[in-house]
Amino acid sequence: MSIRKGSSLFSLVGAVMFSSYAEYFHGGFRPRSRRSWTERRRANDCTTRRGSSSRVGLLRWMRYAGILAVLMLGLVSIIGTGGGDATPTGPSSGAFVNSPVEGLYYKTPTYAGWTDADGTFPYEPGEEVEFYLGGADGLFLGTAPATGVVRPDDIADTARATRIGQLLQTLDGDGNTNNGIGLPDIAAYLEANSVDLDDDDAFETSMTALLAALNADNVFDGPRTLVSAAAARAQLDAAKSQEVVVSTQYGDLAGFTDGTVAAWRGIPYAKPPVGELRWEPPQDPEPWTGTRLATNSGPRSLQFEMTRTWQATGNITGSEDCLYLDVFRPDTDDGDLPVYVWIHGGSNKFGSAVDYFHNARAMAEKRNVVVVLVQYRLGPLGWFRHAALRDEDILDYGNSGNFGTLDQIKALEWIQGNIEAFGGDPGSVTIAGQSAGGHNVMNLVISPLAEGLFHRAVAESGVMPVIPADMGETITEAAGYAELGAEDLRAIPAAELLATMETALGEVELQTYNAFADGYVIPDTVINALDQGNYNEVPIIIGYNRNEWNDLLLAAGDAWAELGKNWGMVYDIFDPDFDEEHEWTYEEIFPNENEERIFQDLTRFTTLNYRVKYLDELCRELRENQDDVYAYIFEWAGGGVPELDEFATIFGAAHSMEIPFFFGGPDSLFGYSFIPENEAGRIALQDAMGAFLRNFMETGDPRTVAGAEWEPWSNEDVTGVPKAITFNADAEDVVLGFETEELSYVEKVEGMEELYITEEMAFPDGIPVIASAFAAWDPAYLDPWWFVAQSTATCTYEQLRFVERNHLQLEALAGAETYGGTYGYYVNPWSGYQVADYWIEMPDNWNGDLVLYCHGYQGDDPELSLSMTGFLREHLVENGYEIATGVVGTRTLLDYFAAVHGDPGRVYITGHSMGGHITARSVTEYPEAYDGAMPMCGVVGGAMEQFSFSTDMALLANCFTDCNFKVPMTEENADLLVALTFGIGEFEISPLGYIPPLPPASMIEPYYYDPEDPTRGANPDWPGAFFMEASMYRSGGWRPLWYEAFSNMTFFQVARQGYQFIVDPTAGTGMGNVVDNAEYQYYLNDEEGRAYLNDTIQRIATNPDYLAFSEAIMYPVSGDITIPVLSMHDIGDFFVPFSHEILYAEKVDAAGESDLLRTRVIRSVNHCGMNAAETTGAFDDLVNWVVNGVAPAGDDILNPETMAAPHFGCQFTTEPRPEDTYFGTYINDDKNDYWICECWQDPLYDEPPTWYPEPVEMLQ
Repeated sequence: MSIRKGSSLFSLVGAVMFSSYAEYFHGGFRPRSRRSWTERRRANDCTTRRGSSSRVGLLRWMRYAGILAVLMLGLVSIIGTGGGDATPTGPSSGAFVNSPVEGLYYKTPTYAGWTDADGTFPYEPGEEVEFYLGGADGLFLGTAPATGVVRPDDIADTARATRIGQLLQTLDGDGNTNNGIGLPDIAAYLEANSVDLDDDDAFETSMTALLAALNADNVFDGPRTLVSAAAARAQLDAAKSQEVVVSTQYGDLAGFTDGTVAAWRGIPYAKPPVGELRWEPPQDPEPWTGTRLATNSGPRSLQFEMTRTWQATGNITGSEDCLYLDVFRPDTDDGDLPVYVWIHGGSNKFGSAVDYFHNARAMAEKRNVVVVLVQYRLGPLGWFRHAALRDEDILDYGNSGNFGTLDQIKALEWIQGNIEAFGGDPGSVTIAGQSAGGHNVMNLVISPLAEGLFHRAVAESGVMPVIPADMGETITEAAGYAELGAEDLRAIPAAELLATMETALGEVELQTYNAFADGYVIPDTVINALDQGNYNEVPIIIGYNRNEWNDLLLAAGDAWAELGKNWGMVYDIFDPDFDEEHEWTYEEIFPNENEERIFQDLTRFTTLNYRVKYLDELCRELRENQDDVYAYIFEWAGGGVPELDEFATIFGAAHSMEIPFFFGGPDSLFGYSFIPENEAGRIALQDAMGAFLRNFMETGDPRTVAGAEWEPWSNEDVTGVPKAITFNADAEDVVLGFETEELSYVEKVEGMEELYITEEMAFPDGIPVIASAFAAWDPAYLDPWWFVAQSTATCTYEQLRFVERNHLQLEALAGAETYGGTYGYYVNPWSGYQVADYWIEMPDNWNGDLVLYCHGYQGDDPELSLSMTGFLREHLVENGYEIATGVVGTRTLLDYFAAVHGDPGRVYITGHSMGGHITARSVTEYPEAYDGAMPMCGVVGGAMEQFSFSTDMALLANCFTDCNFKVPMTEENADLLVALTFGIGEFEISPLGYIPPLPPASMIEPYYYDPEDPTRGANPDWPGAFFMEASMYRSGGWRPLWYEAFSNMTFFQVARQGYQFIVDPTAGTGMGNVVDNAEYQYYLNDEEGRAYLNDTIQRIATNPDYLAFSEAIMYPVSGDITIPVLSMHDIGDFFVPFSHEILYAEKVDAAGESDLLRTRVIRSVNHCGMNAAETTGAFDDLVNWVVNGVAPAGDDILNPETMAAPHFGCQFTTEPRPEDTYFGTYINDDKNDYWICECWQDPLYDEPPTWYPEPVEMLQ
């Protein structure tokens, strides 16, 4: 361990000296006067910046906080109004020390005030500082250039400095200068007894008089006498020998020790990322000669200034030159100590290493470890993607945009090369972070570039998802930077960049600077990387705080104020100077029970959602791959002392509360909760949490502390199996417990009637289901809170959380009871969490069987709504079947049903459209759960088939109109294509023939007419005939009602569904194309035309790495069925085309399970147009098949000749059918649409057309 102590540094550093407790043991300027930080509070202008109402702004804020992520350490969106040059900076901090002196008055041209317990004072570079005893009008001590450390020898000659030392040491409040010097308020005594510092005799005389007055008034615990000049000088001189020098790869560093902890601060681990190095990967620092002073932390990264209660001041602070780290270690000769690397939080927008000074020092002393605090680029300087800054042909770290992540990796590389010099073990490095820092820890866990740089990881409340790389381009485009080149971008003043990008962030509805899934530095989302096992597998701790969202919601104080709520004033309860104009009370902020309970309900539900995504889900995925996964839930909310009852109610175990407990530091969240009444218990909890963490740093196992073993997370769904340790303490001692259930934030059952939102637990297969009722809210209070209630109540969970709400209940049929509500479910890493309704109906004559119905999509917005066909519902209830209906999370809905009503007998699953897809997927995903299945008109061919079909319709139009626009198209080109295809606007006649933009009254005829005689007849000389034929083969081949189907839905498929994919084949995911026709062979009867089509049509290739994504949107469907499946589809469905049924049947046939599949074709030109007789008859046949083994009849859809026959589909099409509003009246006013099987032929053609022009003619 190459640490050198002694006085050899003097000749190198000149007049700069060190002291026994110097400035670099202070975490930067933290003014303790409430006035100084109160002046900077409450500058959140999130709602103003977005230009939206407070209700809309708050709802959007809560939605993104709950699903995407969520804001670290400050939650509110900040935009500053301050200016500055390219690298504006905040104040530097220094310390006046003999030992650190608290209670001196300092004055610089910019700042004035009192030194705190660490002797600190702020200053601007180049300023001088004056010091006084007793205030601005008190005893003048001296002046000196303001630096990181100022001592008596710096402000006076030796003799006067010795007298100053005598004065300060004599007046120390407790008489023990080893713990610092604290000066009592003696201004009045000095005024009456002036002290002469210019002469020894005069000094002793004046001090005798002063001490007599002080002793007479018992200012000290006992009589105080003057410290001798020799003793004072000995202490001053002793400080000069306490510097500590280490040798690094880049040069020597001079740090300082107080005899307990040694520290080196402001160590450069990379070149300053300024000028041409802005938005470049970090580069090695320049070596230096001589010894570099390591006395101050480096400047914090450029950011908007925040108060300690996370309120924006509107000022900009910090610098682009910010890549520095601080190192702390115990002042011993121990080597090979574990290394704890702390990555601070702050939404990746604010915060710094200096903020954690006291915590780092405490950890080094108490845990006997080396602590490293790392700073990194924040905001748009740390996470910024722009085409001008990268080479699209190269996939490497330089093109990433994740510069903040690369900074952290660079710091870890520096640690590997240098930490041994500080006594640390480079083979025992633990990375840790909280909030955004925890997010960054998880990014390092999945980054291949960080492999081998750390050996354990701790993520505390690590929220924020990784976002698609393309989202970075979206943000810079919103900032108006899209057209700028690299040189122009780097020339933007940093303060201007910060403000502009903050506005742009809000415009794209983001609150934080999230890392990008760039495919190299961060290859994927965290959850997806864990799921695939593509990450740096190390022992890991993941944690969550029981009331995580209490302080985060309160941070939106201005938004609440615009709603007439005073929640943002809660800080004034604990700090009366927070609002200088009014002293707020708890009763004013929460004037009634409604107000108090709505706050508690909102914070509870947002917190539960937070826990599921960032604790349970991560732990479960990690545990699939490794054993050493440890979880905690932090519960300390003040120790249960009466003095903090209001604190416990308002904040509880809030976000960031756990930080000083792991570190062992003296500072509590906002400075409110560390009081004498809870000191014994909280210190015991600090000691226990610190011991667990120290064990983990050393061995990767927290082991046993205070009689409690911290066991790994278990994925076993068995009651009583440990999931997480719980950390708490009462007023006197630590209280450790264990969480044994996932998603279990539970109130006692006997207390449920007292809650406005009640919660109960059920445990099907060990998975908690939380049922809640908003109906208990006071109806008079529900408005204007309903928008919040609806958003928060449906916070979504990986497993279903059922929310019973009266407004969702459907009126029961006669002879049945029904109830319903809302649940959330996890879809996949890309789609995240969704919300839907559920509904359960139980007949009085229940036969013991259950039908699980999966409804289809309904509505113009991407929402799900219950829409079970009435006749099917009536049929099931009449026959004694209980119905449960939902979507996607149907298996967990089944578990919920079993937990509430008991296990059903047989279980059938059925559904329309999207529900048909879910039905087909569920029978292979959960084969043991169901006895029979009936998918109807479903996307049973898979997501790729559905999306690619719509895309193909637009691509075929693009080809046959001879546009051949490149894909992705501009919206201008896509609009032109639609206009040309359908003869819209100035294009009265389409190049394809006469195609009206919307179906006309004669819509059963094909679109293509001779423009010379548009009254009748298809013209084979027009390219539209080829378009129609290619579409026919693409959607399943020749079949009855083809022309009608084509007329019905072609406009929709081209101008709406297909349009979105030709404009953006990625569907906005940023993760590659979700559609693919790269290898598809289109078909025309004419051989030359077929060749021309396949050679000419635009091709879209899905990146193989993202095929999983395109399938994951709706999930793949397998043919490996093990139960009877009876599928139904409309032959004229051109929305979810009939080709799905063919693909599904082919998959089943390939799996050798054709005996378990029957397909019935319904002659309808609608999507899901099957009627009551057809549907209920099929269901009864399915039941007979399941119960009695009697397989029903079906249609042979894999035989093209059979399918092309004129009568195909009539076998299971019943009559009369309900009137078809699209076609029934157009053919014969006195017939309903069962005409399709009475006529036995298509209206226009007895047989498929056989005419085709030559390819050259086709495109002339």
